[in-house]
Amino acid sequence: MLLAVVGLGYLIPPLGDLLERPFARVGTRRPSGRAGGGAEPELGFLAQDVYLVLGGTGTLDVSVNGQTIDVSGIPRLYTLYQAASAKSGTLLLHASPGVQAYDFTFG
Repeated sequence: MLLAVVGLGYLIPPLGDLLERPFARVGTRRPSGRAGGGAEPELGFLAQDVYLVLGGTGTLDVSVNGQTIDVSGIPRLYTLYQAASAKSGTLLLHASPGVQAYDFTFG
């Protein structure tokens, strides 16, 4: 659901407001489809493990567990979250400039 058009981007409601969709994005998007400055993906999940393919150079802050991931080089799989058994939670991600995010996977 598109809530408001702001400049060249758009805002998507917070995850708590999305009952049927587990993914939200805070910030703006460019016409190219890429996230604008300040974009912070928010992902609701039910999983034991959450992974994300990242590339480029910089850091990714993961709010669910307070970790900072150093990203460097070609795209590869990074672990964002691990638990002993499947749990539900919400990831809020903040990437520094230079980090490229591609695909979430779950275990």
